[in-house]
Amino acid sequence: MTPLAPSGSVNDILDSVIAKLIDATGADAALVRLVDRERGEFIVPVHKGFPQSFVEATKFKGSGSAVEVAFRTGEPIIAADIASDPRIKGKEQLRVGFHSCAFLPLKVHGATRGIVHLAARQVGYFTADKAAGLLAIAHQMGIAIENLEMFDAARSAKESLESTNRKLDQQTQDLLRSNAELEQFAYVASHDLQEPLRMVTGYTQLLVKRHRAQLNGNALEYCDFIVDGAKRMQGLIADLLTYSRVGTKGQPFAPVPAEEVVKRTLQTLAVAIEESAAQVSCDTLPTVVGDEGQLGQLMQNLIANGIKYRNGQAPEIHIGCVRQNDDWLFSVRDNGIGIDPQYAERIFILFQRLHTREEYDGTGIGLAICKKIVERHGGRIWVESEVGKGSEFFFTLPGMEVSDV
Repeated sequence: MTPLAPSGSVNDILDSVIAKLIDATGADAALVRLVDRERGEFIVPVHKGFPQSFVEATKFKGSGSAVEVAFRTGEPIIAADIASDPRIKGKEQLRVGFHSCAFLPLKVHGATRGIVHLAARQVGYFTADKAAGLLAIAHQMGIAIENLEMFDAARSAKESLESTNRKLDQQTQDLLRSNAELEQFAYVASHDLQEPLRMVTGYTQLLVKRHRAQLNGNALEYCDFIVDGAKRMQGLIADLLTYSRVGTKGQPFAPVPAEEVVKRTLQTLAVAIEESAAQVSCDTLPTVVGDEGQLGQLMQNLIANGIKYRNGQAPEIHIGCVRQNDDWLFSVRDNGIGIDPQYAERIFILFQRLHTREEYDGTGIGLAICKKIVERHGGRIWVESEVGKGSEFFFTLPGMEVSDV
């Protein structure tokens, strides 16, 4: 016998095997007992040649029976003469016409899982010198079951993987649709919100211009509050729109000379740098792979924060970069007011401000945008700081070779 190809179930294999088992051994009857681990008893999934009454009568085998001993020890029991063999205690086989038998352990994955029971009507048919051949047959049956179980495990794993992939595909489609809807909503909301804000600002300024003489000091102050609030709302909407578009409106990654990004950023911040008398220095920076526009926005936010949160003296800002394993580690260090370490993670969350608007202007979104940009590039961002001793922001960018793009 050779190991059978996987079929529908263990019972299907045993049904196919039982006839071949009788042909191969010359037995008059064959029966397979498998252990039911949950119930702690044997079941008989297949048999041939034994009367059904015998199968029912021998369904439960207690301690010390030939079946139980062969299963427990993993060793075969071969009886040339059932009548005189003390290991065969019940003698039920004699009553149905069988005089010689063999109980062969059925091993699967090295563990005994059941017993193959062969019986012959002729006295002396099964003898100890046939043990090797009989065990080889039982071994082949075990291999067939092993093959089936491995096949079933692989099939189950494949089906589980396919099911997971289908769910992931559906979730991806749902996410893409949700992102598209969110982007459309953000655009419409920003456009629709900006219009009434512009109208509020415009008419308030027009009111002051045309009727300043009729307005007292409190009225003019209230108008200033209206204009200031509307402008802050416009800035907040613009920042939220920028935040929402980091992942959806980014450009494909390409080689980006980091020094050029910094130069353009300093040109953009030229007025703020001049007014604050800031000194900005920079190490030699590498060419990285990323979204040039977003990396410029990242640098602008970090440098602008160093200028804004100054400590009563001219800002000193230094931009550094070193190779760290497979990444580029960038740093932006300032000599500003610093940050209490307990807020080192909170500052990267949307709308988390550590100061009032009267102290420092802003929407509380800038560092959240920085975090989202860095994470889109596969890096991470953090800050090391002490109150009154300045801050140093670090972020990593994967050190991909430019030739890989």
